[in-house]
Amino acid sequence: MSISIANWHSLFNLIEAYDNKVEKLQIGNYKLFNENNLFIFVFGEDEKGIEQLAKHIYRKKSEKLYDFVYVYSHPHLYVIDREKNIREKELFNRLSFD
Repeated sequence: MSISIANWHSLFNLIEAYDNKVEKLQIGNYKLFNENNLFIFVFGEDEKGIEQLAKHIYRKKSEKLYDFVYVYSHPHLYVIDREKNIREKELFNRLSFD
């Protein structure tokens, strides 16, 4: 797995980060698999922002789509599918050093 940050300003704009990745998928030399997923790390996004992204994904149907979009905004991991269903999991609610 590799992680690249194409535009630093996209770390704070979730929809812009998504659009940037979808555009690269459409024109790039990416190999498509049976399932294609996208992981976005964003600072300080709340549930409302995630819902806006889900609506944006649904509105902006492209030729090639990601099956699942994973958005990590500490401490939550959100999973958005093609039908704009959102699942949320709290990954790190506290640090524990036992």
